[in-house]
Amino acid sequence: MKTDAKTWIIRIALLCAIIAAPFIVRLATEEKLNPDAWTGHPDKGIINKAMRVAYDLNKEFHTSWLGVKMLQHPSDLMTYQEFILETRPEVIIETGTWHGGLTVFLASILDAMGSKTDVLTIDIDDQPWLKTLAAATFDKRLLDRIHFIKGSSIDPAILARIEGMVRGRPALVILDSNHSKEHVLAELRLYSKFVPKGGYILVNDTTLGGTHLGKEGVKDLGPLYAVRDFVAENKNFQIERSKPRFSVSCMHSGVLRRIE
Repeated sequence: MKTDAKTWIIRIALLCAIIAAPFIVRLATEEKLNPDAWTGHPDKGIINKAMRVAYDLNKEFHTSWLGVKMLQHPSDLMTYQEFILETRPEVIIETGTWHGGLTVFLASILDAMGSKTDVLTIDIDDQPWLKTLAAATFDKRLLDRIHFIKGSSIDPAILARIEGMVRGRPALVILDSNHSKEHVLAELRLYSKFVPKGGYILVNDTTLGGTHLGKEGVKDLGPLYAVRDFVAENKNFQIERSKPRFSVSCMHSGVLRRIE
């Protein structure tokens, strides 16, 4: 029995609809996942779409600096150097070192500025950093300002050591270690004291609770919700909605400026 052309067209159309359905549903519901994530941000729709392409499709955060691996969007590297130039910190505190790509980047920017600023970087695992040191892919002069500290960023003994190294100098703080809400909130409470008026805390991966990366109804998505709780209890800090300037960033709603 022959199948006429109209029947074949219907069959093909149904097959295409079945194949396309998951993608249509995803696009239709994307904005509904955590719709309050970027409340107050005029470009939240653009951010969602840009992050989907950069994060899911292109994996643009798999980057390196002078041969050292890191997980940072290229646009955020521009943001870091802008904050350094704006605030001229005398010390940078970074939680979460991994291989140290961002650490080396920060040190190289400071070196180019002729600054004497130190970079204090903290991680519970020193093996990736030791591999970086052994590879020798960058000018070892940068190590004169880099101080690696092994341990948990919220360990009282580690914090006491950091305090001794900071010695009251104004700091820029970058949080990028354990991303649980409890850990990030503890870091914010502990490290905010190092930031002077007009200075910043930069909280990485607030996008975990923002775009399609989050799940509707889940309120313990780490950095984003830790930031919200922190600014609710500490009126000395506010979220800078206008920063970062780039649509692709790991710290939308994660730039905190000390106002008092």
